[in-house]
Amino acid sequence: MTKVIDIVNKFEEFAPKRIAEDGDPIGLQLGSLHNDVHKMMVTLDVRPETVDEAIENNVDFIFAHHPAMFVPVKKFDLDIPQNAMYAKLIKHDITVYGAHTNLDNANGGMNDWLAE
Repeated sequence: MTKVIDIVNKFEEFAPKRIAEDGDPIGLQLGSLHNDVHKMMVTLDVRPETVDEAIENNVDFIFAHHPAMFVPVKKFDLDIPQNAMYAKLIKHDITVYGAHTNLDNANGGMNDWLAE
């Protein structure tokens, strides 16, 4: 069975963390690198409707371009929609990985693709 870490290691050969902009919160955001991946979703943003779609489709790994947690959570009040979304991800054991400026800056990455 493929693990999150297998996908992440392969991806980071292409877009290593070291080429990300300073302060960009890339990498594992929620879950475990050692979780099995049965179904993966690729998305630009992790939004409540994205999470609902992932749950409906039994997705266990979300690979996002924009980090789900760009700023640290200061309190885990579930009346805050973003926090409620995080709680759903945790409840459904969905791992989230964000690849932002490392993907933008990679040779053949987003910036190169857009320039073409």
